[in-house]
Amino acid sequence: MKRLCVLILTLLSVSLFAQAPETLTGDQLAKGLVNLGNTRNLQTVFFNADHGKEISCAVIGSQIAAGSGSSSWNSNWIGIVSKAIYKKHPYINLKVNDCSMYMSDPEQGAMLLPALLKSDPLDLAFAAYSETDEYSKAACEGIIRQLLARGSAIIWILPPDREAAREQTELIKHYGIVGVDALKAVEDSIDSGLIDPETDFFNEKHQPTDLFYSYVAQIITDKLIDHSVKSGKKYVMPEPLVSDLFEYTSFVSPARTRPLSSNGFRLRTEPNTWGAYNQYRKMWVANEPGSAMTCQAEGTYIDIVIKKRATDGGFIEVSVDGGEPVMVDCSYPDGWDTWNRYNVASGLKPGLHEVTLTVSEEIPQGSTDTYVQVCGLMTGGIEK
Repeated sequence: MKRLCVLILTLLSVSLFAQAPETLTGDQLAKGLVNLGNTRNLQTVFFNADHGKEISCAVIGSQIAAGSGSSSWNSNWIGIVSKAIYKKHPYINLKVNDCSMYMSDPEQGAMLLPALLKSDPLDLAFAAYSETDEYSKAACEGIIRQLLARGSAIIWILPPDREAAREQTELIKHYGIVGVDALKAVEDSIDSGLIDPETDFFNEKHQPTDLFYSYVAQIITDKLIDHSVKSGKKYVMPEPLVSDLFEYTSFVSPARTRPLSSNGFRLRTEPNTWGAYNQYRKMWVANEPGSAMTCQAEGTYIDIVIKKRATDGGFIEVSVDGGEPVMVDCSYPDGWDTWNRYNVASGLKPGLHEVTLTVSEEIPQGSTDTYVQVCGLMTGGIEK
């Protein structure tokens, strides 16, 4: 009886004070690599790094890619990975650009990527998105196809959401790229109760924790980079799995806009507060009701990108080819000035379309004026 009591107390103490392990085992690291893919591009990146070439790396995606929830850069997965790369390749010249702020959803990422690749052909891209719908999946495919077509190496971080992870796993296997899945790596610990994803992997705001980021980083640095794999044969792009809509995209920035007509809109440039890759510094602005501008955009899908105003934003009416206008709220009374993207037309015929922007006389609730700021148009389904 005494021995039984001791055993029960021991088991209780283990269950009460057990903590999620900080270090993954070899088997867990292997499980975390969902798809090893064709690593030829990756090996080329690190070969060039060892020979003194500057390596351009971009972080593309939503809050996981941005490191939301991490306590510091040193505990964010990209910070850990960067330090590990520097340690393994001490003479590497790595330039990391965090593009997650304005590529925060797949459609936005796919549409802004051509502008980024034009100014900085990427050697390596880390991508992480959490969306699950079919349209987002098509946009993720567009990002993959755009990067692979330019010879970029891709490491895809699968999200904690299991449905989204399954959808994206299908994509990365189709394209033979590397996928990293921290939850799959520790399935055994989750099943045994040693790890509770809801508390160990997410904070109260449902953002990933340092532990989650640490696992992602370990899989990349301890399995993918430290253990070289076969170089793989020459890459051949497969046919689209979902759609090629987002393979041919464009961002029509204010600097590229050539208005067919304009009344009351003026071009303004903001200070470069977000770094060289901020695509939204130039804006068409207006605040007089009735101010209007017509420009052209090519594609079968058109979004408008605006910068909301915290105190005095108004409404902008957007009409495509003379159709029924879509009303877009440019105010954010309870928040701060922020960029947002809204779809204004889809299912259009291929080719050029006329987009008319008009400042509404209505004032949103909580706002004081009718000020609008247009950062550009995003288009998909451009003719090849």
